[in-house]
Amino acid sequence: MTTILYNICVMRKILFLAIILLIPKAHAQEQFETSYSILYSIDQTGLANVTQNITITNKQNDVIATSYSLNLKQIDVENVSAYDSKGKLDYKVVQQQGDTTINVTFDRQVIGADRKNNFTIYFETNDITNKIGGVWNIGLPKAAAGEYTISLSVPNEFGSEKFVSPAPDNKTSRNNSTVYKFNKDILSTSPVSASFGRYQIINFELKYQLENTTSLSSIQKIALPSDITNQQQVSIASLTPVPSNTELDQDSNIIATYALKPHQRLTVTLTGSARLMGKQINPQYGGAFSQIPKDLINKYTRSQKYWETNSTEIKNLAIGLVDKNKNVAENALTVYKYVTAKLQYDFDTTKKEFIQRNGALKALTTQGSWACMEFTDSFIALARAMGIPAREVDGHAFTTNDKVTPLSIDLKTGDVLHSWVQFFDPNFGWVSIDPTWGSTSGLDYFTKLDTNHFSFVIHGVNSEFPLPAGEYRFSDNAQKLTSVDFSAKPDDSDFKTQLVLYKTINLNPIELLKGNDKFYLYNTGSVSVYMDTPLVPYSKRIVYLPKENTTIKYTNFNGIPQTETLTVSGYKNPSLREIPSTLVIFISGISCVFVVVRLRLYRIFYRPASLLKFLRK
Repeated sequence: MTTILYNICVMRKILFLAIILLIPKAHAQEQFETSYSILYSIDQTGLANVTQNITITNKQNDVIATSYSLNLKQIDVENVSAYDSKGKLDYKVVQQQGDTTINVTFDRQVIGADRKNNFTIYFETNDITNKIGGVWNIGLPKAAAGEYTISLSVPNEFGSEKFVSPAPDNKTSRNNSTVYKFNKDILSTSPVSASFGRYQIINFELKYQLENTTSLSSIQKIALPSDITNQQQVSIASLTPVPSNTELDQDSNIIATYALKPHQRLTVTLTGSARLMGKQINPQYGGAFSQIPKDLINKYTRSQKYWETNSTEIKNLAIGLVDKNKNVAENALTVYKYVTAKLQYDFDTTKKEFIQRNGALKALTTQGSWACMEFTDSFIALARAMGIPAREVDGHAFTTNDKVTPLSIDLKTGDVLHSWVQFFDPNFGWVSIDPTWGSTSGLDYFTKLDTNHFSFVIHGVNSEFPLPAGEYRFSDNAQKLTSVDFSAKPDDSDFKTQLVLYKTINLNPIELLKGNDKFYLYNTGSVSVYMDTPLVPYSKRIVYLPKENTTIKYTNFNGIPQTETLTVSGYKNPSLREIPSTLVIFISGISCVFVVVRLRLYRIFYRPASLLKFLRK
């Protein structure tokens, strides 16, 4: 009888073993409770040493676990080991379509409710960290279901912390490293991503091809990359040929103006560098709707082509999403979550010969797969319908994995662009986010933007113009026009300020009474300086200064006040700077002849007639 009962029990165990291997995951979670303690320890080379301490607790008496599988998306592993308190465990590594699965088989059977099976899986991987230029980026995989804590150890050699998202609940220093600890509640929104380093420096060469196909002279304008506060600083090394003028438009793009002769083709070449900086916000500390400046509401909440805020569908969606008890950033986060969850990305976008921009209304009301433009347009339209200023950014984004962080706008010439979003919060200013990459990667691209996004142009007042670099081209040209890469040796000396002062004629009576002289202030350096309004490279402005004091006050990109006493470089009239000196002499001679002739005519005709009229009176 005992033997028979024993055999029955064994058969029952085998039966349950077979069942546990076949039952769905949801059912398996009813039988077991799993908890994790995971440590990601990054060394100086970027190699991640991963230790997962796992506990499986039985929730029933007659079910046991015989194996465990750890699935890792888009991660290759090496030096794998598995063990428990008794020693090594058998394991098998399976790799398929870029994913890795580690299957661990248990040597001993843990039977009985509330009994625990404790074991450890260790592996190393280079796919969690990557260094792009001068910045280290870390992205941890999403943890499995269950109770867990995650610790991330980062060497101090990586540099200063740019951002860690989501914010950890504990941060300590240990053995020349910083350890960040996260619990399950913190990681409920997204997995851990972090960035370390001073800032990213990139080098770029952009070509703009301008063509006048008419029989008349024409004025054409191009948009150059410009500064974005706390996010991007641009240094212009050369711009050839030199434009007749540069200025900022309403969206803070640098607009360069060129005069083209009839049927002329002109290639403008811009070279330079840019510092890309990460900026992280906490939506809980955003500003109120009532604090948004009215001029921004007027400019950046209007309906535009592709941003159909006046449509009934968009209005109804916005009404259902907005919560006036929350601040601006929190409502923008609601829009971000809605767009990233609702829209599906089309990974075949770059394979298509023509990419049509569909706009927000179609993307939000039609089933389908979309490019980054639709993610961007949808966020902007919904945010604007809520009363949140929002605008589009087009530029170059660096990606090491186009399945996780894809680039959508392929111009079929080698120029690949990406689009993302800026929204305005009264406490944070303009905040850059990427709903496309937030959707495809599952990472947090709302509270911070990485240092891999380089802006070419901003669209806010108009949803289509100005065009970004790469789209100014001759009709018969199919060559690549944009080249952007990381700087191998970051050099801050490229970011130079240089101002030149020229004196000119002062005809302003008020300034004359003040004892001031009139000057033209030229920015001949590589970076913008900030006064009442920014003075961008290749631009000029009129300033009035005391005769004996030519001191200029401005602030740099970081908001630090600067004072510089300039030497007057002589007299200059900018209106004549493009005219050859021989032509100036000729025009001056003609003017003198005209004056002499006019005086002669006056003496011959006007004075006698006046005298005769006087005598008659």
